[in-house]
Amino acid sequence: MRRVMVTGAMGFIGRRLVARLEEGGVEVLAVGLEGGRIGGVEVVGCDVRDLESVVRLVEKSRPEVIFHLAALSSHRGSMNKPFEYLSNNLGGVLTVLEAARRSGGTGVVFASSSSVYGLGEPPHREDSRLEPRSPYALSKYLGERLCKMYHDLYGVDCVVLRYFNVVGEGCSPESVFSVFARRIVSGQPLRVNGRWVDGAFRPAERDFVYVGDVVEATVRAGELGGFHVINVGSGRPTSVLELAELMMEEAGRRVGVEYGELGEEEALSSYADITRAERLLGWRPRTSLREAVKRYMEWFLGKGP
Repeated sequence: MRRVMVTGAMGFIGRRLVARLEEGGVEVLAVGLEGGRIGGVEVVGCDVRDLESVVRLVEKSRPEVIFHLAALSSHRGSMNKPFEYLSNNLGGVLTVLEAARRSGGTGVVFASSSSVYGLGEPPHREDSRLEPRSPYALSKYLGERLCKMYHDLYGVDCVVLRYFNVVGEGCSPESVFSVFARRIVSGQPLRVNGRWVDGAFRPAERDFVYVGDVVEATVRAGELGGFHVINVGSGRPTSVLELAELMMEEAGRRVGVEYGELGEEEALSSYADITRAERLLGWRPRTSLREAVKRYMEWFLGKGP
């Protein structure tokens, strides 16, 4: 790749993706809702739902690939704002796909989500049944379907990446990393959600994958042609209770732990089968959860809540 475009460039993953691409000698057109700068890259302020503006940017820069990361991304937040999430996320991916179609040679890498699997039984494979159970999850599922349609009808190369629980320094304030870190520092108990099964509490299990590894998988996806759907996760489940213990250990401080009930739309266990990522991208995550927690807590304790 020589020239690319990144939407959602000012986001948690987007900023790192832009920096990684620039370091690799790739010319990057970075686009965010508001302008700014990432290293030596100026970020163009643009609403990705504005078709004509996005088309002009693509016509001017002629990117080989558009990495489409721009989206509203809170599963729980979407429950209270379904129209906002669906209209924003679908409008963004549709605009990007249409701009790519009109360019006649630009591919798309679409950041989807493991939430499309819903309550399905893990490990989740790319051909598993999809059961989106929130407006956010539905927006990602429909975005995937739009990618497939634009590939089948118009020949737009599309790679769909289903990100699992991406963690690391600067992650969303709603991330369990952020929530646990704030509560540990302030001496408040941690709430571990799960379900009571046969009289015993089972904490939720999630697939935590470090942001640096996710960025590497995303860059490699930009080299693929055709249409592909690929899981990006650690490939292993981690109990949220285990995560709580790791974070307290790294902080050098213990607080209480309370048990809570998951919402009906939330899976008890979710983790990826990453066989396809290994085969197509030559990729496996390199950062252990313990190392990810260590890096995050060092960053958090240095930065403050």
